[in-house]
Amino acid sequence: MVSRRQTLATGAGLGAGVALGAVLGVAGPAGAAVNPLRRSAFAPLVGAALTLSGSAGRYEVTLVAAPGSDDVFSLRFATSDRVPEGIYRVGHPDLAPVDLFLTPTGPAPDRVEAVVNRSRA
Repeated sequence: MVSRRQTLATGAGLGAGVALGAVLGVAGPAGAAVNPLRRSAFAPLVGAALTLSGSAGRYEVTLVAAPGSDDVFSLRFATSDRVPEGIYRVGHPDLAPVDLFLTPTGPAPDRVEAVVNRSRA
């Protein structure tokens, strides 16, 4: 006999697994990839204009570099505006929307960076 506690724990675990799969880009319903977050998705966009949308506002940026491997990489953006540190939805017509934590880098206020580490230790 399965207790109510076991049932709830199993359901919570399955829900967390589905949510984690969405973040990591694991195939979801019908085998569709959900929110792929890989360097290979961003590398073709180096030099392209993207939008950042967050609680601090909406900003137009240019992806200037995407160094690293497919699972461990950084995204470096240039902008004419000062973009405050925070979570932003990155948008481009050739990219599924993805939320990233961005922070200003260096002494110049016109550069922001996101670091992605999807490695499995």
